[in-house]
Amino acid sequence: MASASGFEQQQAAQGAAPAPGCGPSQQAGAHPGAGAGAQALFAFGPGFREPLRTPLPPPPPSHAASSAASSSTLVGASLNLKTSVPILPPPQQWTAQPEAPVEPLGHSLQRDDHMPPGWERHVHFDGTTYHRHANMHMLTPDDVSASAPDLVRALERLRTVTVASLRAHNLLHDLPRDVEIVAERMNPEVPTVFYFVSVGAGCVINYVDACACVSPSHTEAECVCPKLGLEVAPKRRFWEHLAAYPMHLTALPRDAEADFLTALTHGANERILDERKSMFPYTDEQARRFMQVYRDLKSVPYSQGRASVLPALAWHIARVLAPIADVRARYHHGTPRARLYRDIAVPPPSRGERACDALLFCVLLGTHRAYRARLAGARPRGRVYVPDFREVVRGMLVEWTDSNLLATVFVSANVAFLAVPEVSALQRTASLASTLFSMLSIVLGVHHVWRHRRHADADEDAATRYLRPRLPYTSSLTPLACLLALPLAALLWAAAAFTLAVASYSLSPSTGGVHARALLGALLGALLLLALLAAGVFWGAWRGPVSEEPEEAYKQRPVGRKLHKVGWAVRVRRAVRRGREGVERARADVWAWLSARAVRAGSGKAGSEGSAAGAEPGRERAGAADTHV
Repeated sequence: MASASGFEQQQAAQGAAPAPGCGPSQQAGAHPGAGAGAQALFAFGPGFREPLRTPLPPPPPSHAASSAASSSTLVGASLNLKTSVPILPPPQQWTAQPEAPVEPLGHSLQRDDHMPPGWERHVHFDGTTYHRHANMHMLTPDDVSASAPDLVRALERLRTVTVASLRAHNLLHDLPRDVEIVAERMNPEVPTVFYFVSVGAGCVINYVDACACVSPSHTEAECVCPKLGLEVAPKRRFWEHLAAYPMHLTALPRDAEADFLTALTHGANERILDERKSMFPYTDEQARRFMQVYRDLKSVPYSQGRASVLPALAWHIARVLAPIADVRARYHHGTPRARLYRDIAVPPPSRGERACDALLFCVLLGTHRAYRARLAGARPRGRVYVPDFREVVRGMLVEWTDSNLLATVFVSANVAFLAVPEVSALQRTASLASTLFSMLSIVLGVHHVWRHRRHADADEDAATRYLRPRLPYTSSLTPLACLLALPLAALLWAAAAFTLAVASYSLSPSTGGVHARALLGALLGALLLLALLAAGVFWGAWRGPVSEEPEEAYKQRPVGRKLHKVGWAVRVRRAVRRGREGVERARADVWAWLSARAVRAGSGKAGSEGSAAGAEPGRERAGAADTHV
């Protein structure tokens, strides 16, 4: 089989040493003429646009293997943990020779006589199987047993075409020496999923079409002569691959344990400090269990076969780090645009929503706005945050359970009230209305509790489906909030109707004389005043939905002041104080203006008197001159 040699042997035949880097090539080339399969290679992979900024370091030399193994203990030095494998694989594992098979967790490597030569079958922890050819550097979950010879030949042709395409575009040197080809779901000659992976370098590499023009006047998508290139996929893709293909590993990826420990340390610290704006995707209990499983796997002694738990350790680390890598990529981790907190801002309601709220207030008494704000807080910027969604669902379940209890009490009170003699038609109507509203609240509350209790621990897919828009051509959560607020709104109407019935009965002549009605009326007015006062005080006591991200508020904050939302009473006192200061300033300005005018008037009067006194001698001299004449 001509394609049974590794990438290193292909490069050695080409007369050049392989480069350890993982970055994409910058040289342009023509498309290979290796057949129709070469053209199909341009469609493989999603083509991630995230190039590697720094080349990967080369593997350690042979004389440093022992030092690399000893230096790997610094990952868990403070936790008294020791790493059983070096951070980088030893040099002999970077060759094209077949590696010694590992027996992870009781014969996960299935030696089947019906397998083609060179292929090995590995059984995953979840029961699925995948196959690996060490010399060809290929991985596939497809069945390559002797009963499917066409699939084996298709994989061999795929590898031949891939090597020819990489050599024709001068990309063979850009791949690491331990690179493997992953081909999934061959259909029939071209795989549905195709990518390169390097466990030693810790990256997944995809094909990409790059524009080869020197000074292009068009985009890469519009280029008519693209070249074949390589790009490094996001880190989550590598952890997902490692979780899917861990059973053949003989060494952990580089810095895998360090990434695992640092990520969990940071996340656990954020959870301990109760930082709800943290971007860490796990709860404190989950982080504790992850660390406990890691310590249990690390505590297996060498005498019981340390290599047998290595795939389990790699699988555990990969499963934990995949969501963390996704969150880090979303918030630009490790870049100048890195975010400290996750998205929590909720956009303010539009004019249409405010107009709709004004109309719905007459029916739902404003209860739907609280539900809409809570639902929008669990879906900031269109992405559901599962812990907040679960907290919202649990809070709504508690509210509906309490409203059902109160509605049952109102039903009993109304039944007792209707049994009172000498009840007028108005009082009877108000009591019956309260009973109907209470029954509506009970029915809707029981329905909502029944439909939501089993989804209190919903995953991300279920939460996203639940918070989808209920109306076409809009992303508003108002319709869903109105339906969720019906039990509470019906309970409020029941309380209002029952209050009207009791108040009317208290002021009716059947309750007693004038003094009794006056006493009951005063008591009823005092209770109503206290209720309005409590509602007004606590109306703005709590902070409403955040309309800007914490980073934006931090950048825009004035120096020495703390941004917070105050209640209406504080705002009234501040307005009164500002008005009083304004009146004082105006009074001082008026007084200064009157004083200045008085001074000017006094000085003008004194000047006129002085000029008149100076004019008298002149008149006398003029009279004397006239007399002399």
